[in-house]
Amino acid sequence: MNAFALISLSVSVCCSILAIFILKFARNRTQKFWGFFNIAVALWSAGLFGAGISSTQTGAIIFWKLAYTVGPFVPIFFYHFTYSFCELNKGKVIRLVYGIGIALIPLVYYQGFITSTIKLFDSILYHKATLFYSVYIGYVCFVALIAFYELYKFNRISTGIKKNQAMYLFGSFLLGWSGGVTTFVPPYNVPIYPVWHISICFYTIFMTYAIFKYRLIDIEIVITRTGIFLAVYSMVLGMPFALAFGWREQLKNLLGEIWWLAPLISSTVLATAGPFIFLYIQRKAEDKLLEEQRRYQAALR
Repeated sequence: MNAFALISLSVSVCCSILAIFILKFARNRTQKFWGFFNIAVALWSAGLFGAGISSTQTGAIIFWKLAYTVGPFVPIFFYHFTYSFCELNKGKVIRLVYGIGIALIPLVYYQGFITSTIKLFDSILYHKATLFYSVYIGYVCFVALIAFYELYKFNRISTGIKKNQAMYLFGSFLLGWSGGVTTFVPPYNVPIYPVWHISICFYTIFMTYAIFKYRLIDIEIVITRTGIFLAVYSMVLGMPFALAFGWREQLKNLLGEIWWLAPLISSTVLATAGPFIFLYIQRKAEDKLLEEQRRYQAALR
């Protein structure tokens, strides 16, 4: 496996983990679009990985096209996340971004988009740049730039924790994108070995830090849910084991040869009741955590 394929696989794994974490605890549309953005990057990078390990021109072209099929959704979801985070009022622009991006997908499968491959750095079957490829890349970069511009403007006028969030988002996205776009360069015969998209892995690290530091996701809720889950299912899984191994002699004296029914019945009852116990305790805990916030919202209404 060459370095390009290894880095692409790493990016796909890192973004997949971040996307799962975000979508698991997303509480609003902004966070969901951020999760969708990371899924798009993960799928795009998976396509690069497939192209990087391909040994035939046909296989490489298939994976390049798969990567570029997902490609338009990377800037689309990036812009939609920025649109929601910055509370923009540009509905026509967002519809145009989606419309053009989706219209570009059939172009990827047009014969003139990727015509042939060349072996770069003695290990990667890259494709040559064409006019249609250049149009495609121009759209991706343009949408990303207007998203950065909106985020930059919002950062200048925002205050408090929102400003800190905007600063971290701008810096981390810039780091990820600056490395990611280098994968578009080799088809133009520019001798840059395409491993700089490893910066996307660092983007995921900085974003994870920002989630905890500046509450890009309500981390108190995350920690509370995780703690309740561990506590409830430790009881659900632990009680039958405690009965089977810790109380076996007592159960034998009490029930005789059918002592094993006690841990079996307890495991069945607890497995059935576990989800309901978890949801009940979670609801009570979140009501307590969000009590002040809801009182504030009621006062505003």
